[in-house]
Amino acid sequence: GDKKILFAVAVNNTSAFEETNRRVISGYDLTISASTSSFAATSFSVQGNDGVWKPIDEIHNRYLYTETTQISTTGIAELSWDDNTKPATKAITEGSNKNATNRPDPAKDNRQSEVCLPVSINSDINIEFDDPDVKGFYVTLDDKFAIESGNSEINAWNGYEYENVGTANAKAKLFTGNTGSIQIKSNNTLNDIIGFRVYAVNLNGTLLDPDGQAFYVVVGNVSTVGSKAGDVIATKKENSESELLSVTDLMPSGFTTIEGWTASSSNTSVGGKSTLFTVKYYDKDKKEITSLTASNATDVAYLKFIMPDAADYVDNETYSQSMSFYYEAEGVKTLVKTVTVSMTKKMPTDFPAELQFLPAQEYKENCFRPFMEPENGYEVTTTSVNGTKDLHNIFYNLDREEFDGNLQFAFTLDKNTLNVVDPYVVTVGKDYINDTERTMIASYLYRGISTDYDKYGNLLVAQDYPVSNGTTYTVKFACWHHASTYEWQEKDGVINNELQWSYEGTTVTIPYSSIKVANTYNADKFGGTLDKIVVTNKYLTVTDPKLVVDGMENPYFVAKVVANGIEFTQKGVQVDQAPLDNHEEDLKFNVTDSYGHIQEVSLKVKILEPNRATENN
Repeated sequence: GDKKILFAVAVNNTSAFEETNRRVISGYDLTISASTSSFAATSFSVQGNDGVWKPIDEIHNRYLYTETTQISTTGIAELSWDDNTKPATKAITEGSNKNATNRPDPAKDNRQSEVCLPVSINSDINIEFDDPDVKGFYVTLDDKFAIESGNSEINAWNGYEYENVGTANAKAKLFTGNTGSIQIKSNNTLNDIIGFRVYAVNLNGTLLDPDGQAFYVVVGNVSTVGSKAGDVIATKKENSESELLSVTDLMPSGFTTIEGWTASSSNTSVGGKSTLFTVKYYDKDKKEITSLTASNATDVAYLKFIMPDAADYVDNETYSQSMSFYYEAEGVKTLVKTVTVSMTKKMPTDFPAELQFLPAQEYKENCFRPFMEPENGYEVTTTSVNGTKDLHNIFYNLDREEFDGNLQFAFTLDKNTLNVVDPYVVTVGKDYINDTERTMIASYLYRGISTDYDKYGNLLVAQDYPVSNGTTYTVKFACWHHASTYEWQEKDGVINNELQWSYEGTTVTIPYSSIKVANTYNADKFGGTLDKIVVTNKYLTVTDPKLVVDGMENPYFVAKVVANGIEFTQKGVQVDQAPLDNHEEDLKFNVTDSYGHIQEVSLKVKILEPNRATENN
């Protein structure tokens, strides 16, 4: 009557981080509508003893003739809906309400050329519809087409024992929903061909097909399966091989046809590329069997897996592929055996050779101290922000064949990592050239073999894969002038390190030649006297000279840098400030190299009391 049912929608819109529920409710004015159900004439699949689901379109029927004697079946009705989107409760083939046609043109439901489904006695023949509109279905014998040898074929079919199949002697089971299974129970069906017809009903009462759809099976022994798994270590990008894998009774006998390797649909494909890998066969003497046939299959005693291109397989994943063996007679193939092999892509773990220090390059155990060469040279007239070092000067024969130019040195620089590869020259900024020990890991790079997911789920293809040699090294990037020490130069038993107090306020220069420089890195290049380092070679600049006594700068001797040394000028001289006796003070000055590194030098200077210039204390 005038009563109505009103509809609304409530949405729970509460965040996972909120404690209070937050809901939104629509008005009670929604309209409910329905749409016509969809329909697909080939919307179910069947699974036989090989475990493979096949769409009905890929399973043999007798659309044109029988198998053995090829008796024509074209005179037997095989109806199809004129419009598959408009199924009906019954087929009408004539008149204005016509909705179905017998063997329409173009031909529908013609699966004459497809092979029979291989099945086994007492094994499930599974049927599944993909269409959610299917309410239920049942299975009968395809009796209209059972015309081999007159009535004898249908009589034989009806004489067999089945489960869930409608025959002259038993009712079909009505399966509710879209899945079900049937069985052939009689042992005397071996090598026989039997036809079944499936009738399905949609939720709205319409028929999936006007007169059902048939599929034919060939009954064989329970097909056997065999499998072998093996690892392939991806030590090279192309054609990495497994070890020889021992197998026993893997290959069958009594077959006539081999269907070659088919990749599993569950394999992860990289960029749509094939996931098939190569399988080689060997006899008991480990001699390769180059062509597998019915006469030599049982001779196979070993397998070897070969990965064509390591980049086409995801690291540490397993890839499977199957090969099927059939016995074929009278155009019907019976599955004899399915062999499945599985290859797991393993990543290498071996560092190919021992990494050794050159003699005297090991600063302490597993630690080295490379003296970095300024990128613009040692002279302070051209500054450098980076220092470089050829690691050939540190490690033994990096270019030897075992390494093949594929080493990587990973230096930890604070929060960053510096990777150094062939030609093995490390370059670091001047701020890293100091006394800090830093970590270095040496790895062998297996080039282009790695394909794996990053932390964001992106697949990175054909990446280099580093394998550490298992030793953690430390490194101190050294500056040459940090290896220098300074002392007074003694000449003829005399050291020029005295300053005479004078009431008149004199100026005295201590020359750089009076200061000796010893360098443990390169004594010839960076050793000698300070004038060689500063004036001749210009490797250092001298700044900020001063005399320091008791932690305070001496105000009476003012120091400054001159061309060839350090000049001291006495200022503010007063009689009562003169030293009472001879004593030592510290001469301090800074030396700066081309990196801008500053190092303080401290030397003892003798301050002589007035009028005692020749006295030594």
